[in-house]
Amino acid sequence: MDRQSLEDLLALINVRNLSLAARQRNVSQSAYSRRLQAIELRHGITLFDRSRRPARPSPLLDAMQGDIELALSTLKRMEKLLSGSSSVEEQLTIVGMHSLSAGALPLALKRLGPILDNHPVRMRSANRDGCFRLLMTGEVGLMVSYETDARVLRAPPHLVLTRKLCSDLFVPVCNPHVHADLSSRTRAGRAIPLLAYPTEVFLGRILSEDILPRSALSFSARLTAGMTSVLLAAAIDGLGVAWLPASTAGDAIQSGRLMRIDEPAFPTLELTVSMLRLRTPEMHQLDELHAALGREIAKAVGELQIAVFNE
Repeated sequence: MDRQSLEDLLALINVRNLSLAARQRNVSQSAYSRRLQAIELRHGITLFDRSRRPARPSPLLDAMQGDIELALSTLKRMEKLLSGSSSVEEQLTIVGMHSLSAGALPLALKRLGPILDNHPVRMRSANRDGCFRLLMTGEVGLMVSYETDARVLRAPPHLVLTRKLCSDLFVPVCNPHVHADLSSRTRAGRAIPLLAYPTEVFLGRILSEDILPRSALSFSARLTAGMTSVLLAAAIDGLGVAWLPASTAGDAIQSGRLMRIDEPAFPTLELTVSMLRLRTPEMHQLDELHAALGREIAKAVGELQIAVFNE
């Protein structure tokens, strides 16, 4: 089976929707369906549970996920070696969730200093699901992301080594003017203007399913954006209340541009910062570098969020 077919199958497994998988693969739904049908005919297998609407991956396809991910990872490593590009042993390839890529990761890499002299870094940023796809298809060797106790990223342990690095806190914040208006809004029963994440991304699921149901207040989405940097800027500008990782909001809180809302009606949630790497011989040779990076990420997250606790 060729690389395109493997990537087509993995897209369907990950997003579990034909039209969304076609969009991810940058083809029309009809073209994508024809490609999948060709795989079914060629191998005499069933990829869809067509008894459901919309169609979903078949149990057989779901069971093949680990093998598909491993095959893709192997193919991509071979392509890199055959193309004469920098070998995995020399290059540190990382993907991080947007908030970590904009804050703790660059600070941690800077502190590694001379350790990186012989290891050029290629860093990418995505939402958590996107990060995991890049890791499992071998496009990066290392992933840094958030988890919670209820939302653990269950990577196959025979393919991926997972390390928990430190804790961050998902906290409600707003600028001082919005903060001063919260009490009057609450007393009057008026909705709180909310700066939200799309529900299909990790922080959006946490906000909509794990945070807001714990509050007795009414919220009205004023702005929705998938990047913490956008919501941070909007909160500073006074557009509403945002839930942000403490490491993202710490500097703005320290400077007085934002305030943490420390009230029972505005719940917080503990986030775990985790590092995942592929279990390949090439990645094993970088274990010492990965360990050093993990320590620096933990330090950076701690320092960036300290203003939240000192407020």
